[in-house]
Amino acid sequence: PLQQSHNCSQTLWSDSQVVLQWIANPGNHGRFVDNRVAEIRNTKIVCRYVPTDDNPADVASRGCTPRELLHHFLWWKGPLWLCKDPSEWPKWKEHPTPGAKNKSLL
Repeated sequence: PLQQSHNCSQTLWSDSQVVLQWIANPGNHGRFVDNRVAEIRNTKIVCRYVPTDDNPADVASRGCTPRELLHHFLWWKGPLWLCKDPSEWPKWKEHPTPGAKNKSLL
């Protein structure tokens, strides 16, 4: 379970706009997704968007060799903007999911 640390802010980073949409607008996405979203929403964790090109977690899955990882700045240090004031971090503009208000009858 996600736990809140004392006197420490926590940020959940995702490059998935779909996931951020689920968190921002919980709904009927299936039991598994709804349970995970509820767990996140029951904390004080801030959810933020990381552009795919700035996501260190994606480096290894983009064909980077182990040798290249040894000296890959993004992999070891993260995006440069992370050291800046949070007001300068990437923004995610929430877009309504088409048909989000429609419920499946099946």
